[in-house]
Amino acid sequence: MTMEEIPQIKASRVLHWTGSVTEEKLEKISADLAKISLERKDPIMLALSNFGGSCSYGFGFYDLVRFVLKPKLFTLVIGSVESMGIILFLAATEKRVMTKNSTLFLHETGKELKAGRYSNTGLRNLSKDNDNFHLLYANIVAENSNGNLSADSVLKMMHEEKRIFPEEAKELGLCDVILSV
Repeated sequence: MTMEEIPQIKASRVLHWTGSVTEEKLEKISADLAKISLERKDPIMLALSNFGGSCSYGFGFYDLVRFVLKPKLFTLVIGSVESMGIILFLAATEKRVMTKNSTLFLHETGKELKAGRYSNTGLRNLSKDNDNFHLLYANIVAENSNGNLSADSVLKMMHEEKRIFPEEAKELGLCDVILSV
């Protein structure tokens, strides 16, 4: 499939999310997306090359797109989209597109701990939070697989640290279109 088979999207309606899922990126992309989606109902493309990041910010973006703004959003993987970046990719309300040389990478969620003292209770709570993020992540991926994946199968892929190439992503229902020359 080629770009000609995707609706014509004006350059002013293409957003790029490269780098990590951070508060700063969420704030900028969300503001840009809100602005251009409220201007007109024309399609928007979000190009992603992303190594993941904060679960809270990724889930926040997904909810903003799916339940609040509801733009005509296409997502495009260029290079690799990993971890929480996959949730950004799945936020598409239109087609999810991958280039033929791109990949998705699933792994278990984790927490970065800053140096300091942590009580047993604090560590247990962090572990519970992480388990909840695992389940939320797996459920979102499964819900966006056109019925091809269960949350349990996604959890297994996360545990195996699974890299997914475009053809497999399409078979799993995670990708709608693979771009080639």
